[in-house]
Amino acid sequence: MEIVCYRDQELLREQRQLSAANYNLARILLTRSASGVVFLPLRAMQFLAILDEQEFVFIDSERKQLIDIAWQQFHPQKRETLEDAVDFEAVYYYSHSQGLMSRLQGEFHKALLAAAAKDKRDAPARILKFERRRLRDGEALPNRASRQGSEMVVHAHLDYRVELETVHVAL
Repeated sequence: MEIVCYRDQELLREQRQLSAANYNLARILLTRSASGVVFLPLRAMQFLAILDEQEFVFIDSERKQLIDIAWQQFHPQKRETLEDAVDFEAVYYYSHSQGLMSRLQGEFHKALLAAAAKDKRDAPARILKFERRRLRDGEALPNRASRQGSEMVVHAHLDYRVELETVHVAL
């Protein structure tokens, strides 16, 4: 999907804080996104939030390609714990945009929760046990891994009749 968005003249820029719950959940959704972009409909406000690594932009359905508000310059490194709020700059492009901010943050939280619920990973973790192959005299064959550039090379003994098989895993 491709959406082209345009910015009008910036009217106001102010420092704000995003709750840890919202920031952390947005980062999780971005990490899970294959494209690196998340589209969140804020249905109650008829807005679309578009999240990427650099900024979160909000588009009103009446002005389909014009950005109303952008959240930029996130500073998660300034927080002491993951439960602390994250500082950012809100950029407003229309005179009415600043008045939408409190409602926008509440609806943004609801949209994040709805998106996360769709991609819920409830299955319990499973630990897979791999038996070491033994030589005929009972000696275990060692498994080992090494890095070669951006690849990790895993050397695993798959059968006592097979010396080594090398598997390349791209990182």
